Amino acid sequence: MRKSSLLLMMVVLLLSPFSSLPAQAETQTDGYFRYEDNGDNTVTITGYTGAGGHVDIPDTLGGKSVTKIGVETFAIETAAFSNKGLTSVTIPNGVKEIGNNAFSNNQLTHVEIPNSVMLIGTGAFANNELASVDIPYGVVTIGHTAFIKNKLTSVDIPNSVTSIKMYAFQSNYLTSVTIPDSVTSIGEGVFTLNRLTNVTFEGAVPSIDASSFNRQEGATGFLGWFTDQDFTEPWDRTVPQPIAIYAEWTPFTYTDNPDDVSVTITGYIGTAPEDIVIPKSLGGKTVTAIGENAFRSKNLTSVTIPNTVKTIEEIAFGANKLSSVDIPNSVTSIGPYAFADNELVLVNIANSVNTIGEGAFRDNYLESVIIPDGVTVIKEETFQKNELTNITIPSSVTSIGDSAFQYNQLSNVTIPNGVTAIGKLAFQYNQITNVIISNSVKSIANSAFQHNQLSNVTIPSSVTSIGNNAFFNNQLSKVKFEGTLPSIAFNAFDYQQQNSITNIGWFKDQGFILPWDNIVPHKMTIYAKYSHKVTFDTDGGTVIDQQNIVPNGKVTVPQPPTKSGHSFIGWYKEADTANKSLWDFDNDEVTVDTMLYAKWTPNEYTVTFNVNEGTTIANQTIAYQQKVTEPAPPTKAGHTFAGWYKEEGFQTNWDFDNDEVTADTTLYAKWTPNKYTVAFDANGGTTIANQTIAYQQKATEPALPTKAGHIFAGWYKEADFKSKWDFANEKVMANTTLYAKWVANPMVTPPPVSEVGSSTPSDTESTYTVQFQTNGGTVITNQIKNYNGKIIVPPIPVKEGYTFAGWYTDSALTKEWHFDTDVVRENLTLYAKWVKENKTEQIEIEKEVPTIEESLAEKPIAPACTVSFTDIATSWAREMIEEIAGRCIIKGYPDGTFKPNDPIQRQHVAVLFTRTFDLIPTRNTLTFSDVPTSHLYFEAIMKVYQAGIFDGTDGQFKPDTNITRAQMAKVLVQIFNLTSDAKSTFQDVPFTHWANNYIAILADHGIALGDNGNFRPDESITRAQFVAFMYRAMGIMDK
Repeated sequence: MRKSSLLLMMVVLLLSPFSSLPAQAETQTDGYFRYEDNGDNTVTITGYTGAGGHVDIPDTLGGKSVTKIGVETFAIETAAFSNKGLTSVTIPNGVKEIGNNAFSNNQLTHVEIPNSVMLIGTGAFANNELASVDIPYGVVTIGHTAFIKNKLTSVDIPNSVTSIKMYAFQSNYLTSVTIPDSVTSIGEGVFTLNRLTNVTFEGAVPSIDASSFNRQEGATGFLGWFTDQDFTEPWDRTVPQPIAIYAEWTPFTYTDNPDDVSVTITGYIGTAPEDIVIPKSLGGKTVTAIGENAFRSKNLTSVTIPNTVKTIEEIAFGANKLSSVDIPNSVTSIGPYAFADNELVLVNIANSVNTIGEGAFRDNYLESVIIPDGVTVIKEETFQKNELTNITIPSSVTSIGDSAFQYNQLSNVTIPNGVTAIGKLAFQYNQITNVIISNSVKSIANSAFQHNQLSNVTIPSSVTSIGNNAFFNNQLSKVKFEGTLPSIAFNAFDYQQQNSITNIGWFKDQGFILPWDNIVPHKMTIYAKYSHKVTFDTDGGTVIDQQNIVPNGKVTVPQPPTKSGHSFIGWYKEADTANKSLWDFDNDEVTVDTMLYAKWTPNEYTVTFNVNEGTTIANQTIAYQQKVTEPAPPTKAGHTFAGWYKEEGFQTNWDFDNDEVTADTTLYAKWTPNKYTVAFDANGGTTIANQTIAYQQKATEPALPTKAGHIFAGWYKEADFKSKWDFANEKVMANTTLYAKWVANPMVTPPPVSEVGSSTPSDTESTYTVQFQTNGGTVITNQIKNYNGKIIVPPIPVKEGYTFAGWYTDSALTKEWHFDTDVVRENLTLYAKWVKENKTEQIEIEKEVPTIEESLAEKPIAPACTVSFTDIATSWAREMIEEIAGRCIIKGYPDGTFKPNDPIQRQHVAVLFTRTFDLIPTRNTLTFSDVPTSHLYFEAIMKVYQAGIFDGTDGQFKPDTNITRAQMAKVLVQIFNLTSDAKSTFQDVPFTHWANNYIAILADHGIALGDNGNFRPDESITRAQFVAFMYRAMGIMDK
């Protein structure tokens, strides 16, 4: 091995571009050729730069003769000559040497070598596609690997050659070669890896390497060289004189046996299918064994085995197409599955065979076979799945393996004396009608004789165990036990049948009185009782047990079966129960195995349609598992029908095409509310977008529209404003248009606005005088009012012996004046009404039914109020609270309290101001997102905003926000139009405070008193503090 590796390394080096280095000389170019001057008027070609294909090499370059083709001149291994793809070349006469690798690694199919050449260098034509080559007379040396790896089928070596170097013709397709008598030296491996059948030496070759002709390749195996054509005289690898040698080939592969004189065939590399004859010897050694898998799956149709073979190993001939085979008397052992999966009809097994492996002849077509007398064990599956009709088991056999004769057609079997065990499934699925079991048998394994045609069987006294289903499914009438049987499976003799009558049990007597208990305590015979099977096909109903009825017996009426959605009608003889025969349990007799068929009638169910307030749909009566007829869709006001559902919650849609009725069913109508458009006609106001509202749902109150010179008064159902739309309660039932109602602002000239936002009437405005006729009471000062102005509730007049009962617009005291709503539009006199105190008549006092925390928006019944609060007795502001309450400005809570210490909110201040003052609008309304028209104090908030008293923030009024003391100072200064140049003296109100001036004005007018030099501007003002501010401010106004 080491010597071969070194030689291969030498070949690689010889083939490499560095194996021969040219002398250093100046390179010149002529056309596509590079060359070097040899100094003697000749040149050596060193390179080629042209394209591939055919090349004619010139005989002169640069005016000098070409005598040598240099190393790698035409090699394409280096970058300089890559991808040339030369296919043919003509070398000019005069060239004496073809250098190393000169034309290697191209695609040459033709080359013309002139007679002038004497040396073909190493690898000169290696790795090309030459099929033939003429080596001219004159060549003396053929270099290493010169023609390696071409496609040469023939070569003529001239009588001028003296030396053929190593591997010169390796890896070609040569079938014969003649070595001329001029050759004196043949190197290592020169002709290896060819297909030589003969070689002729015309003279002695003093020096020849032993490996020169080794390892020939082809479609069959190379066995070696012989000096005779009968391959009896091996060649000794020397050529002392003219001789011829011959190659022996074979399609068989083999290995030497340890004895070194015999071989084992290991494979077959010939073509198939074919008939083969196995030789007695290979390579001069006797064939004694057919190895494992040697001929497996080769499509063999016949084989001749020589009488030198002793062993046929595992699957040796498996999976072929052999129809017959003769096993010679030299064979002693046949391995497992050796002939399995063939088409054998006949096999002759020599009597020399003493071992047959498991499955050896499985899956064939053998009808009979003679088992040699020397065989002691018939192993598992040996003859399984054949067509054996009879078999002779020799007395040498002691054991029959599992499935040994399974799936054959045996009718009679004799188990010879000597057999002690019959394996599982040994004779299963045959046609055995008679079996003789010798007295040597001790065990009969599971299913050994299952599925045969035995009518009776005798179990010898030697048997100690019988396995499960050992004789299952035969035709046994009786079983004779010749002795005690210690172990017997409970089902060993189950399921016997005779003429379609099934065995229903085993008995100890022929009268079938004493049932056999599956115990054999002594010699005995058991008898089979047969009956017909009566089975019941319930067609999906509950299971009815099979009945076993003696021939000509009657069936016992079973309990009626049940079946969902059906009523049982009866048992019928035919599967198609319509117009067929009903089984008569009283008279009909069982003569064969019988199937009775249940007949059913489907139940009927009511399908009810719950229309969910839609139009009525009639019920349907539907048979079990039938489909409901889809009714016409119901209708329902304001809705679109969305289908029928199985549940009230509408989870599962009823599929009329596929769903079937299996019980009383209610289907529920699903409705989709229609959607309607609510349009807003703003009547000249800003546009309000339409709304899409589902049936019986509420419209969302939109943001308030605006209109120059008008106050928005709500949305109405009619264009003439008869009915106001109630967004809180009314529901949309159809497409709807709502109409905006507007109230024109009074035509007044806005007064000049002071810094604090208050105003006083100008001389150019129309004003009216309001006089108070007290009818004997104390005098009330007249009031001057603008058009549409409201009268400020005056102090309550006093008249001795009378109680004041309100102001009226006529002297007859029939029309009461309402200070909250009535407005002045002309000069006006109000008349006081009095009630004598000594009368029992009760004066009707304002009744308060507040709906929220404090009913600041309620309208008083009388212009003067008598209010008593339960929680102000100790309040520092009690008198001021009572005075302001007496003017109907504050009213307290429903529980009679005032809660003087609670903070007051912006919305409540707005209400109190509108009760107290006649506010003159100075700007248009503004929509606040948190004050819809349905807000309890909507009108009051709009008035204080239009009067410039309050502003909003980011589109919100924030009605629930508490008002601080500083904010209160600002609005009081604005609403009373107070002025002063005074400066704030409060310690906690620096001059930089935003409300500094407002607080200073209140303090200067005696309205804000503070607490120990502090005003606490950022604290929320309490209800008592608010009353105190109002009381003092109104005192200034009265003066």
